[in-house]
Amino acid sequence: MYSKKKKLSNRAVKPKKKKDERHLKDKILAECLKIVAETGPKSINMREIARRLNISPMAAYRHFASKEALLSELGLLGFKMFNATLEKNLIIATNKKELMERFHILKKNYMEFAIKNPELYQIIFNSKLPNKEDFPELKESGMKAFSQLLNQIASMKIAGLLKEKEVFAAALFTHIIIHGYMSFQNTEMISNLKQMFQFEQDIEPMLDEFIYRALKIEP
Repeated sequence: MYSKKKKLSNRAVKPKKKKDERHLKDKILAECLKIVAETGPKSINMREIARRLNISPMAAYRHFASKEALLSELGLLGFKMFNATLEKNLIIATNKKELMERFHILKKNYMEFAIKNPELYQIIFNSKLPNKEDFPELKESGMKAFSQLLNQIASMKIAGLLKEKEVFAAALFTHIIIHGYMSFQNTEMISNLKQMFQFEQDIEPMLDEFIYRALKIEP
């Protein structure tokens, strides 16, 4: 009877160990984001993370076999959240007006993610993530993110809203413009430049105008 009870007792302890391990993994990821906020993605280092969390480097390596595996996990987390944000409130467009509305929702969602998740935004767009061929789930999530914009631009082309011939280039260019704007916005560079040159107009509404001109969009 005693040995049986002892066996049952040991079984009851195991879930707690798994919970503690999951908690440590989450703490490692959270500490990485703190490092990104302080000094940027290039400063992520397994030994530094271990030092900051007061754990052994081996404890960190139990969860992530390498720095590349850690960056892949962060990239995957970022892209999943980014994709979920992009899809928020998206409408099914059946005409030109709705297509333009959908385009603006996508742009708004993109900007919202960059503002609310600046560390993850840096991870997925301003850092050199591991070779995605070695991390297929990361590759799939990254492709899904760009596919949202690519499909939107393709639909606008089919509807006659877009005169630019190259759909992929048009989608990439749109991403570059919005990404550049948000990177400047998150570092307060836009507000600083506006102040230095005494420019008082709101820049954000001008984004649409420049994108329309560049892609030859006719709303």
